[in-house]
Amino acid sequence: MITIILLNIIIILQYSLNINLCQDIGDDHTCIDSDPQEPPIYNIKCLFTLKSYQTSILESLNQKSNCTLTYGRYFYQTDYSVNPYSSPEVKINRLKPNITKVNICEQYNNKYLKEIYRVVSNSNVSTLKGITSLSRVLPVNLTSITFNDDLDEELFAGYLPPNLKKLKFKWYSSFNQAIEPGVLSNTLKKLKFGECFNQPIEPNVLPASLTFLELGLDFSETLQVGSLPPNLRVLKCYGNSAISDGVLPKSLCTLESPLSWMPFIKSLDNLTTLRLSQSDSYSLGISVNLADLPVSLTNLNISTSCILTSSISPSIRYLDIHHTEYDIDEIFKDRSRYNFERLCVNGAKNESLDNLKIKELKLQFYKHASFMRDIPFGVETLNIGYFALKNIVAKVIPSSVKKVIFQNNEPIDQMDFKIPDSVEEVEILNFISDKPLSSFLLPNSAKSLTIPFVMVQHQK
Repeated sequence: MITIILLNIIIILQYSLNINLCQDIGDDHTCIDSDPQEPPIYNIKCLFTLKSYQTSILESLNQKSNCTLTYGRYFYQTDYSVNPYSSPEVKINRLKPNITKVNICEQYNNKYLKEIYRVVSNSNVSTLKGITSLSRVLPVNLTSITFNDDLDEELFAGYLPPNLKKLKFKWYSSFNQAIEPGVLSNTLKKLKFGECFNQPIEPNVLPASLTFLELGLDFSETLQVGSLPPNLRVLKCYGNSAISDGVLPKSLCTLESPLSWMPFIKSLDNLTTLRLSQSDSYSLGISVNLADLPVSLTNLNISTSCILTSSISPSIRYLDIHHTEYDIDEIFKDRSRYNFERLCVNGAKNESLDNLKIKELKLQFYKHASFMRDIPFGVETLNIGYFALKNIVAKVIPSSVKKVIFQNNEPIDQMDFKIPDSVEEVEILNFISDKPLSSFLLPNSAKSLTIPFVMVQHQK
């Protein structure tokens, strides 16, 4: 018997099973809350009319301690919701005590925004997402906020909540304003800028409490000594910013940075996770001496074209080098010393991985590869990465492989070999075509099949 697991099933269930509590006044004008001590602010709008279903789901919601409330038309996606367009004159006095997060999904006028902030101020809400305007000071009880993509207004001292811990601009955020001293709270721990942010970060502007910082693709300003707080543990810089010696704090545990930062990384004794990237025009032909990396690393991802020299530290358990060029006998001099939880390499390279201990092997392909490398015995999970395959030449998948992962369903139709019967699990992460899944490709030994729910809709 095969167990079928549907990816994104929680999202699908929200469309069909989850009760949506809206400010809409139903035809029967009945409210959920009948207790006069509790405000009758939500009315039921559910795809199910059976009271037993309604009661069960409501009981489940009442037991949940961290519910989310959404303002907007797309009210079926969270625990509770308000549709301000159906009954704009109805005011909410207070929120249920188990609501801790509020999403603002649309842009509202100042009058309605004032109402939202008033209700949030007198609640247990600590997280507010989708802030569209700086026209009003935010509620002081918030500890986590996310700004809308379109917001590009200057932040002023005193505007942000005094106990703020997380401040996020979405990835596609237009925000590109300078941050002045005193604007950010000294309680802030996590700060994420969007891709458009490209302003100088002067020394001591970021609070010493900050432990997580993300800078987007456009960030190219030079970071100075003191620009980064001394207790920073995670730094993600996706742009081509320049740094010098002493800029990176010794406290860093995770770093995602340009390849050009390599000369300043070796001294980071606490660094365990490193991802290096750069535009191909810069990194093409550049050599990376693996001996210049911190010996503390356990996770290394070099996601740019470069040439690797020297040997990889045996302490690394997660390694991604599929973009790089190397001599495999140079980087793995003594193969008996390596024990990888996951190794990601170019799937079309003709080189042997024998005698390397690899729990999960991920193969990435470029364009239309027609050759797949040998899979060494001992691999337990085979992960077929992105990019299309074209009539892959048959390879023997060793009996040690018990799970096969496909990043999408397209390669399955382009393989000219069957998954062997020794495989017990098959997982397809994404659906990108309308072709039905051929059962011929599934091994008789399969006990679990995990697929995106949308694939079920395309099966005939």
